[in-house]
Amino acid sequence: ITLEDGRQLETEPRQVFYIDNRYDWQEASNGMVSVYHYAGDSSFGELAVDVMSRTMERFGEDFNVQLEEPIRAVLYGNTREFQDALPYRSPEWIGGFAEPEMNLVVAGVRPGDGAATEMQRMLTHEAVHLLVHQATMNPFNAAPRWLDEGVANNYQEVDEPRFDEILDQAIDQGRLIPVRALRSSFPSDPDLALQSYAQSESIVRFLIEEHGHESIARLFEAYRSGVSHAEATEVALGMTLDELDAAWKAWLGYPGNQGAAPATPG
Repeated sequence: ITLEDGRQLETEPRQVFYIDNRYDWQEASNGMVSVYHYAGDSSFGELAVDVMSRTMERFGEDFNVQLEEPIRAVLYGNTREFQDALPYRSPEWIGGFAEPEMNLVVAGVRPGDGAATEMQRMLTHEAVHLLVHQATMNPFNAAPRWLDEGVANNYQEVDEPRFDEILDQAIDQGRLIPVRALRSSFPSDPDLALQSYAQSESIVRFLIEEHGHESIARLFEAYRSGVSHAEATEVALGMTLDELDAAWKAWLGYPGNQGAAPATPG
């Protein structure tokens, strides 16, 4: 801070947790996981803490990762009120999102009979994004989108049944997107975006089933060291990105591309 007379004041960094002041928030916490909600009773918040804690524990055990940063979730009581809090021009289909830099999940979950299922589907997914960020954090590079979304999809306690159908259709029509094209932003086209999620889930499932959880742990470790995308797969898996792409497609029994390749991000 520079004062009017030119004197400068420097302080230690501080973090301030600001939350939407339109609502009367309750907090449920176990130390490593904190959940803020205004809808539902205390058991609603405790359920969310339990779901995210299970995810955190399972992730750490499966990938031998020591997770030290607490994570938080802010739960709006319904989709409309959640969407009111989204940044301008956010897609209408978003039901939750993660802010890894802040170890924060924001979602809309309505209390009631379907709340547990929705938490097991969405909160597990979004919490994993925070955990992948912690496991791979470095100053030079970030985990590829296929790895981040693929692990998150595989860790959902409630699966996305449409992903199998979407993947099967893409295989039958010979229009799988290359792994290399799934390392950054997914396509803006909704159908191709869903296909990208389905493929990412399949790639990670292939690695776990064929090479064990250790393969994912090695990828996390490689990215944490700050290597490039090309170097990460070679260091962790002993194969190039193109060789990973070929091995995964062979595992699927993919017949090969047919006709024009799908539009993919650059």
